[in-house]
Parts: sequence; C-alpha cells; structure tokens
Amino acid sequence: MPTIEKIGYLGPQGTYSHIAAQSVQNDAQLFAYTSFPALVSALKKGNVEGIVLPVENTLNGAVVQNLDLLQSTKNIYACRSVKIRVEHRLITFKNAPLSGIKKIFSHEQAIAQCSKYLFENFPEAKLITVSSTAESVKMLTDQTCAAIAGSQCLGEGLQL
Repeated sequence: MPTIEKIGYLGPQGTYSHIAAQSVQNDAQLFAYTSFPALVSALKKGNVEGIVLPVENTLNGAVVQNLDLLQSTKNIYACRSVKIRVEHRLITFKNAPLSGIKKIFSHEQAIAQCSKYLFENFPEAKLITVSSTAESVKMLTDQTCAAIAGSQCLGEGLQL
C-alpha cells in the first residue's frame, strides 16, 4: 500500500474515527472534519490523501449515509479496512443522579447503537444528535444532561 501522509477523520480528537485514523498509518498527519460529506469533499479537493469513513458496524449494521457517499462520488474507493472496538459509555457530571437525566447527546450512530438501552433506562429523556461522540461530551452543561461517547472522551469532573 502507498504511504498516506494526510488523513481526514470525523473529529474532534477522541472520536472513534480519530482512533481508527491513528491506526491507519503511524506517522500520518491527521485532520479533523465536522461531517462525513466534509471528509469526502476534502479528499476530492486534495486537502488530504485518505479519509476514515465508517461503512458498517456490528451493533447497527451499515452506515447508509457513508455507503451513499461512496456510491455517489466518482473516483474514490476503499483501499484499507480498519477494525476498532467501540465501547460506548454514558457520561455525566460526577454525582449526577441517573434518575434526573433529561437530555442525552451523541452522534446519530451511537444513539442508534444504544437505542435499546436508552429506551429501557431513559424512556423520557430527549435524545439530541450532534456531529460526533466527542462533541457530545462538550454539550454537557448540568447534571440533567448525559452524553454517549467512549471513555477516551471523559473530561475532568465527569463520570462513567
């Protein structure tokens, strides 16, 4: 495989796409983008030489949005496969009572992957989609909010 010096991923740092991008090539420069269409656009413009674009997962199946992006964009193709372990966590402020959670933030894929758990444990909570799992942690404003993200996104004052 040719060397890829610049790799785009769905950011910010700490997302599962970031973890996958780090595993593609150790010495590559990594560039965060705010959406999957922005990633494809960066590749087409030559701003990066490769992108990490999730196309399926074992919890929720195909990532249809990205399969559509690949199919509708000429001259881009998958050249490597990366497998990472996705372990979602419910992140809240320390000592926040779970019974008080009214809003849960995360990327749409993570919400779909955790839908059974969320329905069973937080049936009244409002589920709010954001651009990435790492971004969801930044949305926490008080003890009535939670985020679905990986433990790599855990910040000071937060708990799993």
